[in-house]
Amino acid sequence: MTISRPRTLAVLAAASVAVVGAGLAVPAYASSHATHTRVVHGHLVESSDFGWSTGYVSIDRDYTAKKVQFASDITTCRAHSSTATRARCDVALGLRGGLITLTFEAVQGASTEHGTVTGGTGEYRHARGSVTIVEGTNGSGPSTADWTLHVTY
Repeated sequence: MTISRPRTLAVLAAASVAVVGAGLAVPAYASSHATHTRVVHGHLVESSDFGWSTGYVSIDRDYTAKKVQFASDITTCRAHSSTATRARCDVALGLRGGLITLTFEAVQGASTEHGTVTGGTGEYRHARGSVTIVEGTNGSGPSTADWTLHVTY
């Protein structure tokens, strides 16, 4: 069995950091001692998908609940073999102010996946946290997913 591209996509990214798109102010990173914690909900829609038997790359647009795009992400997933039912996925979620990076394990047939915030750049350079991704569908259209990101930066 080959790993099929899960309809659930991270980012992020798994967790589209809807902070900017939702009209919430994203505070500037004031000093190395300041920390900020956010819980962000997002919805992603796949733009492009490049698949093969042991993985795929997906480029996605991330939206707020009000359908305002506030981020973009790229997700790469790779399995150890063409018969694997699990793949490791890495996400780079691009936001105003920097990137947030995530990782999660895609399990074929799973409707919910959980992952970890592994870092970031710019305002998010010390980012840590978790992400939950819930599989979505858009009929015969592009794949979708809803996600919640808990991030401290």
